[in-house]
Amino acid sequence: MKKTYYALLRGILITASLACVFGCADLYDMRELRKEVIGQLGHKNVKVILQNGNCIGVSIINSSLGESPEKQQDAARQKVVNLIAEQYGKNPGITRAWIAFVKHRNYIIFRYTNALNTSHYEKQEDGTWRKRNNNCN
Repeated sequence: MKKTYYALLRGILITASLACVFGCADLYDMRELRKEVIGQLGHKNVKVILQNGNCIGVSIINSSLGESPEKQQDAARQKVVNLIAEQYGKNPGITRAWIAFVKHRNYIIFRYTNALNTSHYEKQEDGTWRKRNNNCN
């Protein structure tokens, strides 16, 4: 009984360690991507998420770019897509991305969030990213 308990415990610890190693690597990559986006756009309120295990989402929150003409927004999005390509280009699991300009406000007990002009991208076989017409699902 004792051997079974220790074998089970060892298996759980090994599984947990591997999950942390791979999960922490994703968190590190997302943190680095966030820092790069902040550096490129000069806006600090940026959120980066991993969605469905294959899609990187970047929210640029309360930025003046959200009110800018479409050309300026496209230029900013292209900078972010280039950073995603650099950061995740060799990761075969990341195949899609979205970038949104988000308005966020707090009103006493309510939160208002509106994602403006979200653009979706898909990684091509040659490693480049192409704009899509639908979401990451």
